[in-house]
Amino acid sequence: RRKSQEEEEEEEEEAGKQKRRKERDAQWEAICTFWKETVNQLAPKQHEEERKIARDKLIKAIKNAEEDGSRSELIFIELAAAVRSEEEGEGRKGDKKRSRKSLSSSDQNELEVLKRARRAIPASSRIASLYLQSFARSLQQEQLSVQEKAAQLKQQMKEVLQSCDKDETAVEVWKDRIKLEARSNSLPEMVEAFVQAVSPPPSPPPLVADLISTFLLAVRDHYGSGRRPQACALALEKPLPSSVRSGLVRAWAEVELEEAAPMNKTRIALERWAEEEEAKKSVDLWIKWEEAERAAGEHKRAAGVQWRATRTLEDATEYHKE
Repeated sequence: RRKSQEEEEEEEEEAGKQKRRKERDAQWEAICTFWKETVNQLAPKQHEEERKIARDKLIKAIKNAEEDGSRSELIFIELAAAVRSEEEGEGRKGDKKRSRKSLSSSDQNELEVLKRARRAIPASSRIASLYLQSFARSLQQEQLSVQEKAAQLKQQMKEVLQSCDKDETAVEVWKDRIKLEARSNSLPEMVEAFVQAVSPPPSPPPLVADLISTFLLAVRDHYGSGRRPQACALALEKPLPSSVRSGLVRAWAEVELEEAAPMNKTRIALERWAEEEEAKKSVDLWIKWEEAERAAGEHKRAAGVQWRATRTLEDATEYHKE
């Protein structure tokens, strides 16, 4: 269906509005950045009065930007920081102590700003991270059990992570969620959190490796190394992206070898790895497998690994070189 002239005009008008909004946001960001840098450059003791004036200008610019309808990530983040700082104040001169009431008020106001920020920019991982930190602080003031607080924080993490981008900042939040699920003593839920964290995988690839490492360490620290095969098997039952699947199996096998786990458990991981495409290219793990079998006195198995490696590797000459 061809667009009508009216629809095209509406689209052009909307595009114009967005362009003007971005231009205004950029102007507000420039103003706020200027005053923030001015505050940071003035030493508190030598330039106390000038610093106070610059800080007041910064807060005024931030609030004006919000009143202007700014949807800038930077403005929201600075507004949250300003609200918290303004509410807390400096306390009694010298010790900078603040009342519980003041802390509660600043936490709540900061949280409200970050809630608005989340609604305005749901894909922002920086805002998601700050919101969850603020939410966690507000939970500390609630008369709830540790289990209830953990449950509420987990629920917020689930909701926030569904919409935000998977970048470096978000991966840190995903790692926290995996650890939180591990502490709740539910292996299936922890596995599910890991699967969600890597599906689709974040970019660049080192972030995937970071999540895999966090997952394996969480299993060891909260369930013991003996549960690692079960945890990995549960994860591998899920429709993982091929790069994640291959990375998980390899990391699992490497950890078993490094920790000198019983060979019957190490073989489970290595057998899974040998089925992956990566096994056709990775000479090093075949050699480590053979060496582990020999160290365990399993010379026939070691010979079998060698035979299998030379028939699996795309370039078996590399194996013999090693």
